[in-house]
Amino acid sequence: MVASENQSIKGDYLISILEVTMVPAGGCLFASLVLSVVVSAATSYNNIGTYPPAHLNEVGTSEPEPDFGDVIKNVTVALGREAVLSCIVDNLGDYKVGWLRTDTQTILSLHKKVVTHNTRISVTHSEPRTWNLHIRAVKEEDRGCYMCQINTSVMKKTVGCVDVHVPPNIIDEETSGDIEVRDGDSVSLVCTARGYPEPKILWRREDNEKIMLRQGRGNKSKVDEVEGRFLNLTRVRRKQMGAYRCIAMNEVPPAVMKRILVKVSFEPTIHVPNQLVATPLGKDLRLSCHVEAFPKPITFWRINNDIMIINGPKYKVEESSWTYHTNMSLLIRNVEKADIGIYTCVARNSISQAEGQIRTYEIDPPVPATHRPTTDRGPPGGNIFSNALDHSAKPSGLHKNHVDEEYHQHKMTEDTSQISINKGKRKDLHGLTLDLDNGRNPAHRPALSGAGVRVSATAGLLPFCLLRVLRSLVLKHPLTS
Repeated sequence: MVASENQSIKGDYLISILEVTMVPAGGCLFASLVLSVVVSAATSYNNIGTYPPAHLNEVGTSEPEPDFGDVIKNVTVALGREAVLSCIVDNLGDYKVGWLRTDTQTILSLHKKVVTHNTRISVTHSEPRTWNLHIRAVKEEDRGCYMCQINTSVMKKTVGCVDVHVPPNIIDEETSGDIEVRDGDSVSLVCTARGYPEPKILWRREDNEKIMLRQGRGNKSKVDEVEGRFLNLTRVRRKQMGAYRCIAMNEVPPAVMKRILVKVSFEPTIHVPNQLVATPLGKDLRLSCHVEAFPKPITFWRINNDIMIINGPKYKVEESSWTYHTNMSLLIRNVEKADIGIYTCVARNSISQAEGQIRTYEIDPPVPATHRPTTDRGPPGGNIFSNALDHSAKPSGLHKNHVDEEYHQHKMTEDTSQISINKGKRKDLHGLTLDLDNGRNPAHRPALSGAGVRVSATAGLLPFCLLRVLRSLVLKHPLTS
């Protein structure tokens, strides 16, 4: 009678006891202890009856034991995302599945019930074969391995791991800030970043210029970027001044960056493009100086090393700056005699002072060139007397072309008439100097006639009637070699 009652016990008796006793459990060691007590009770029960029941033995021999259909695939997630581990079980039958944390032996779930108090943990049973463990809003402490168990008489288990990637983060307290050094000194910049995997750190210049590295005496190189926590700048010069970027990156986007400004202090230097400047009176005059200095200098102009120039109706003072460069400009309106002198550009900072001088002097205003058009009266070039006077001044480009054209026409006339003219200067019967066609400067050869003979500009001072007589004599008695 006792044996028959024992045989009527349901097959889920062991699991029911395990469920009741494992709910408040905090670890796998406690679960093992409970399981030992249950097994011991079952053994004691088997002494007074039959355990497992006979009909369970029949079922066990007819149905295969559950087993894992596949291994658990490891999961890699970024910080703050959700991780899902899937455990595939075949032929589960009346057996149940549980999840544990392997490193701490913490029981997370038993079948469809969550045992842990961690609210970010949940389980789902998406299909008959798949049991999923969900970890929401993953933290770094969730990194590790998790075990899926089946409560067979000989426990079956499989393990899957969660890898949590953390984007890089630059630690300001352990990273250099903006720094100022004297010209010629050395400086070392440091950048500290954390993340998982460990971030890679690169240094670059913000203006995309190359980074100057010096190693030893005379050994220097220029590179686009430097890898590592430290950037060592040896014997820093003004051209190395600027913003440097510390960039930290790993497999998790986004990369992060910190801007570090390196300032190089040095005394002012002044470059004067034009130290001697000429100007006519009545015109505007602009003077300029180029300054290099850091810290940014105070700049001003002086005239004749005495009076400081300020903005006003007479002067306009301007400047433009970038990095350690400053352009100084002075506009002098309507230059007068009193404005001619020495102008000094001055730059002063906390280290020193520098000056540059520009000397101005007066010149005559340019005379606009005049040109008289050719008329039909007389030979090409117009009246002989007026033509001689016009050629006493330096001709403009347009007037020179006109004279050259007359000269070529004269050469063609000379060739056709077969007149023999001795080149050079000859004296006529009256002791007057005639500048015959010598080919050296057509602009100073005023035309006397179509025959190609020209008289020098001094002939314009003779009376007009005497010129007519000379012209007739030359045409009737040409000079011969």
